[in-house]
Amino acid sequence: MPKQTLLTHLTPEVIMQTLYGDAPPTAYEHLAICPACQASRQEMRMALVALTQNLFRAPCPSPDELSEAAMQGTASLHIAQHLAKCADCRAEWHMLTHLAQLPLACPSFATLTDALRAHMRVLRATPASAPMPDTAPLRGAQAIAPYLFHTDIADIMIGIAPSDEMPNRYQMQGMLINKTNQRLRNVLLYGTATPVLNSEIDDEALFAFDNLPTGTYNLLISDGETALYLPDIAIA
Repeated sequence: MPKQTLLTHLTPEVIMQTLYGDAPPTAYEHLAICPACQASRQEMRMALVALTQNLFRAPCPSPDELSEAAMQGTASLHIAQHLAKCADCRAEWHMLTHLAQLPLACPSFATLTDALRAHMRVLRATPASAPMPDTAPLRGAQAIAPYLFHTDIADIMIGIAPSDEMPNRYQMQGMLINKTNQRLRNVLLYGTATPVLNSEIDDEALFAFDNLPTGTYNLLISDGETALYLPDIAIA
């Protein structure tokens, strides 16, 4: 009687079939007793999930793309399709389109915040009496004009440093320390020497504005429903 050959491991094709439920019964019997094939199936399942998520993931438009579309008063098909799926970008789009409807002559920051109060809760941040720690993890050069602001939602550290790109220009760098689960994402900068500028808080809770002239600036940091108002940040 010939010796029976035992199946040592399932092929990748058969393991894939088990994920879709159309493998032969012997494959499931083998999986029940083979730790190696169980591990291979788990790795393949995780890879399939990651691939599916990547294929259907719609990357968010940049703040500049959203701002430009808002100024034009219309969204491209790509942006419109993304806005239908992304609540964060819809909130930012709502705010930007409202700002785009303000008069061409730069309004005062009070006018700007009053306009935003029609759409969201605005909290005024309180400047701290103590200076920002020297070890604050901000990008770039050592800050020369540190600020620390407090709110019930987050503490915000702001540093001003000379620009690496242009003489007599500065970069403003900020970091949020969240106190709640509220996800603040959008940052608007408004000053006497610049138009309204837009930035985005990254995954490390950092944001930045580059090539700013001297002047007094204000910040609005929001999630579309609540805005933190940081007044009178001076670059001298």
